[in-house]
Amino acid sequence: GLRFVRGDQGLGALLVAPTLLAVFVSPVFFAALPVHLNSAGSALGLGLVYSAYGGGAALGAVGYAWLDRRLGRRRLFLLATAGQTAGVAILAALPPRPLLLTGALLVGVAYGPISPLVGVVVAERTPAPLRARVFGAVAAPVALATPLGVIVGGAVLAALPVGGVVAAAAVGCGAVTLAQLRWPAVPDAPAQPHPP
Repeated sequence: GLRFVRGDQGLGALLVAPTLLAVFVSPVFFAALPVHLNSAGSALGLGLVYSAYGGGAALGAVGYAWLDRRLGRRRLFLLATAGQTAGVAILAALPPRPLLLTGALLVGVAYGPISPLVGVVVAERTPAPLRARVFGAVAAPVALATPLGVIVGGAVLAALPVGGVVAAAAVGCGAVTLAQLRWPAVPDAPAQPHPP
């Protein structure tokens, strides 16, 4: 599976961008915000932030089919990465609860379409006999990036304030977004189907 992904430039980029986003976003939600809201004594606030993020992700995933037809794949992926950047930037200010929930909702809505979009592109670009291995090869780095991001975020929290850690995550998400302008991970047009 990895050999096939390495040989396909589009799939290689599609593996890197979501993995980096997971590295940058996971410490925000699973290290920095829990520390911030725990110091404020707000378990309810943390539950609301997670609910806003999860609800937003569900909305984004459900809206994928509608958005894909209207925006095109590349523009949708660029908007998704930019939306995550904007949401994390809002969270970096550690604003009052309504804005904190708005930032979490925006990150979730922007994250939602990424998984279905990646799945469609991988299915189109991969011959049927290799699909299971390629899906695993593309999904595994993202799954590994989340705990890695949390570990790194926790270590950085020992040296930087919470707002600094979240701001650094926003800069990382912004770099992924800017990279999409030069090295797009998602093509505009569907790939030609592989012969059987």
